Amino acid sequence: MERIYNELRELGYEDGASLDVEALFPFDQYHLAGTDPVAAAIEPASIVSTSRVLDVGSGLGGPARYLAHRVGCHVTAIEIQRNVHEVALDLTVRCGLSDRVEHMCADFLDRDATNGSFEVLVSWFAFLHIPDRERLLARCRESLVPGGYLYVEDFHEIGKLTPIEREELRIDVGCEWLPSLELFGQQCEEAGFNSVQTVDLTPQFAVFAAGRVETLHNSWDRQVAVHGEDIVHALDRFFRVVHNLFASGHYGVGRVMARA
Repeated sequence: MERIYNELRELGYEDGASLDVEALFPFDQYHLAGTDPVAAAIEPASIVSTSRVLDVGSGLGGPARYLAHRVGCHVTAIEIQRNVHEVALDLTVRCGLSDRVEHMCADFLDRDATNGSFEVLVSWFAFLHIPDRERLLARCRESLVPGGYLYVEDFHEIGKLTPIEREELRIDVGCEWLPSLELFGQQCEEAGFNSVQTVDLTPQFAVFAAGRVETLHNSWDRQVAVHGEDIVHALDRFFRVVHNLFASGHYGVGRVMARA
């Protein structure tokens, strides 16, 4: 969270000043590969200006603001971490998007958090933090109107993770358990979703993860000057752990799409 404010100051924005939403796009996406995965959801999920979209595990609000800005839809962004939620809300207000992006700080698994009023539910790299997939997918279906669209990109296990890899996932990524992509699709069907499709995106995300490590090291001096050594060393560790998990061949990214 410090990084995004550091980057904005580097761009010349004073604290609290109005923001150009597109200036945030390089910094406000918590998931891999920036805004590309968000843009990729618009056509298959049929997101249009009248769509009511729910973003689960919305982080700093980057995907919600992107969709609201590019499409004009209304997005409800639900995030469980209070400090992250507050930064997301601040950024949305400063971008002048409060009429199209509603932020909620709540546990999505709480039945009172959302109701079945959304045409589209999206999530990028947040499901990995929620091991109770049965309850999670039930809540997804309850949140959608009949025929509503589920669009999720998340990590999955390939083959069998080693004990060391599982420990790295738990400590560095905050993930207690991962299903295979096939199992994820089966779980959606068991939760009552129809027309379930799964797409393995591992090769392109593995390339991105490797490139992210290289980019950080090529800009090390600049990163330290803007963010300080502690943040940059923490980023380096995290980026390397994710890259190594991909390189092991046991860690992948998949897209799951389905109808309620």
